[in-house]
Amino acid sequence: MTKILEAIYDGDVLKLAEPLDLPPNTKVKITVEVPLELDERRKAFLEAARKAQGIWANRPDIDEAYRKLEEDWEKWNNELKSLSIRPS
Repeated sequence: MTKILEAIYDGDVLKLAEPLDLPPNTKVKITVEVPLELDERRKAFLEAARKAQGIWANRPDIDEAYRKLEEDWEKWNNELKSLSIRPS
């Protein structure tokens, strides 16, 4: 079983924000993740976006694949619109 819970560390112990429905003395494995503050998340997102932008630069093969996807999507939409379902 995996359950994600929020907790507060008081300098000594972790205090769960909600009860954990387990019998006493149950062994558990804990992974601690400290959430980033909003400004840190913005910085991380912008950094990832800058890196991704470089990956896709100067790639005509990707541009062509995207163009083909748009054509196929348009074709599928037109076929869907042409279908008419009428009650019998």
